Amino acid sequence: MAYAFIHHWVGVSGSTAPQAHDTWFITVGLSTFTNTSPGGFSVTCDGSGNMTVSSDGTNGPSTIYLYNTTYTFASGQQYGVIGQLPDITATHTNTPPSRVVTLTITGTTAHLGDAVVNTYFALHGTETVVSLTSPYAAAYAIGSYDIDAVAVSANGYEGRARLTFSIANILPTAAIAQAADGTDETGLTIRFDGTGSTDPDGSVVGWSWTFYNTDGVTVMGTASTPIASFAYPDFLTRTTKLIVTDNDSGVSAPVTVNVTPVFIPFPAMAHNPHQGALHFGWYDSTVPGIRVATNRNQTTFPTTGITLAGGVAANGRLAAFVHDDLLFILYAIPSFPGPNGIACVFSQDGGLSSAAGPFTALSLVTTNALIGAAYDPSIESLTYLANTTGPTLKRVVLRNNSRSGSSGWSTDTPATVTGIPSNIRPGRLFYDGTALLLCAKSGADLNLYQSTDEGFSFSAVATLATGYGYVDAVKDAHTSSLAVLLRDGTGNCQRLVARHNGAGAWQTDSIQAVSGIPANLGGMAMCSFNDTHMQANKLTSTIALRQSTDELFSFASL
Repeated sequence: MAYAFIHHWVGVSGSTAPQAHDTWFITVGLSTFTNTSPGGFSVTCDGSGNMTVSSDGTNGPSTIYLYNTTYTFASGQQYGVIGQLPDITATHTNTPPSRVVTLTITGTTAHLGDAVVNTYFALHGTETVVSLTSPYAAAYAIGSYDIDAVAVSANGYEGRARLTFSIANILPTAAIAQAADGTDETGLTIRFDGTGSTDPDGSVVGWSWTFYNTDGVTVMGTASTPIASFAYPDFLTRTTKLIVTDNDSGVSAPVTVNVTPVFIPFPAMAHNPHQGALHFGWYDSTVPGIRVATNRNQTTFPTTGITLAGGVAANGRLAAFVHDDLLFILYAIPSFPGPNGIACVFSQDGGLSSAAGPFTALSLVTTNALIGAAYDPSIESLTYLANTTGPTLKRVVLRNNSRSGSSGWSTDTPATVTGIPSNIRPGRLFYDGTALLLCAKSGADLNLYQSTDEGFSFSAVATLATGYGYVDAVKDAHTSSLAVLLRDGTGNCQRLVARHNGAGAWQTDSIQAVSGIPANLGGMAMCSFNDTHMQANKLTSTIALRQSTDELFSFASL
């Protein structure tokens, strides 16, 4: 197919077409052709000065446009074509991080009596039409673009304005939030959250965590999930790095945070039914030592308590018991007043003052040494379990000598305990009739262990939960059920109830959410109070007290 445009020849009258020996050139499409170029173009001229340029499409674009074309004949005379491309102006706008580019034709002007009849956008060099309308907005992928704004005149002239622009990827930004992982009650596991990382022009699709040792060089571990938990071996300060990747393979700058796991000793709470009082014991780093506060109106604790033991380092779980009007607090201590062991202090007047109680030295007691303790009012004895080196679990019984006509308290020789794993963590020990029950974690499992021989040998009777942090447990004297408070990975409290079926087996309800206790609340303890369950925790300057009347489903502040 031939395409032809007819133009008026300037200053030529009655002329014939240019001959082969003449020199001429024309601009066609995006290229310049001369009379020595390959075939496909022809130029003819009639006697009235009209010239026709034709293309059969075999060379160059099949669309022809001429502008300011000059023909030089053998005589040396040069003649131009009456005709001029229309003028066109256009702009492109883009506001990062958006990838939408708006193309706008801002003006057109035709010349020599011509008129603009059409405009459009086309890819530069390919003539592929992009849009027939202006303005035109579209989202572009990352890359460089050349687009022509085209104005077409009534006489077939095409004016063009070239628009060149690029779309670049904006790199993502990594962000780290850190908190103690609620599934690890030791405080050594930290939960790192990278979901706050952002990408302004796309989405974050990759996370790369690096957990360094104390030297900042040695890599202890890596992870590639949005949220990652890492268990540290101690409470020293270390560095964690996060790099994120976006959906265009852009890589963020690294972000680092320093992390120091915080050891929060388990507090203890006990109910004195004779005085109608609640006692809350905790480790106070400002002393440092063990303090206790007494609540005598079941609504508020005093903001300060008494110091039962000063010069004590944070180490493990506390246990609290009431015998008559004596309040006992047990705790593990590296050196009190001599070798490592378990210390017991008591208040003789319901938490108003203190006196040193019996102390049993256990050789080289390990961190979190006090596993659990229970008081048997029927024989006025207090049994506790503690870890020693090896590791070996030991059981000790403190007995009230008044039952044998003597004064004070005496301590049995520590005896080795069997049936409980060596990696057991601090839990809660209960008397259940003639049996001892230990609710404690071993690895990821919260298990229930039972002993019928004063705590010499135990056996696992139920796995209560897996993958949760243990907070505390209380035993219902009326139903023999065990209400357990747990914490999930995000720090939210959950509960379960274990029930004895009367045939020697324990059954558990499904784990369910607890309302009324804030997330990531550390240092919590529970106890039974009449027919309700009380929960308390030490805040910065106060002790918060909450009460539940529905087996731990919901708590209300008092």
